[in-house]
Amino acid sequence: MNPYRETAQFEEQLTALKEVATESSRRLVSDPPDPLFESHANVFIKSYLVSACSILETFLQNEALYFVYEMRIRAENANIPHNLTRWSSGAKDSAANQKFASFKIDLDEKIVTEKLSGNIDKTILSFSKIGVDIASDQEFKDRKDFISARVFKRNAIIHDNDDASDISFGDITEVAEKFLFYCHCIKRIVRQSPHLSSEEPTS
Repeated sequence: MNPYRETAQFEEQLTALKEVATESSRRLVSDPPDPLFESHANVFIKSYLVSACSILETFLQNEALYFVYEMRIRAENANIPHNLTRWSSGAKDSAANQKFASFKIDLDEKIVTEKLSGNIDKTILSFSKIGVDIASDQEFKDRKDFISARVFKRNAIIHDNDDASDISFGDITEVAEKFLFYCHCIKRIVRQSPHLSSEEPTS
């Protein structure tokens, strides 16, 4: 079963978050200010940043699953002998591991996604393991520091109870917007992988 979800879902979520942050800012600076946002602005800001990072991480996992699924289909269609792939990859020669059947990519969803998060190093490593080189892409290089700083801030909020007093609703609007651009970047790198043919994707 294809676990892939349409990327439009994540784009819509980030766009909605951007709109919510913009409206929150408007209510805070209105005259008079909205008492709810005036009293609890920090709570909303922290919640918005955590939500943005959660959306991003789910998107990254989704793109990895898309790629693995596409490779699985192509491997099955190629009908390559299982034993030949093991020999070629340097696997230990063992009669117990021989299989006179077609090679299959049998990674399940949990294995593909369990270590993939918004953390830049983990993102690079996880995509490298499935055969996608994102680290050498210039746009990725240009965007990774911003992403890394915001994910680090999210982690500080969750694990160290950071009060996020240095973040505003305007910052959240910027985060949602730049996360969108980053998602488009990752999607482009994945879809333009030399391992994917020019054929229409199966999903």
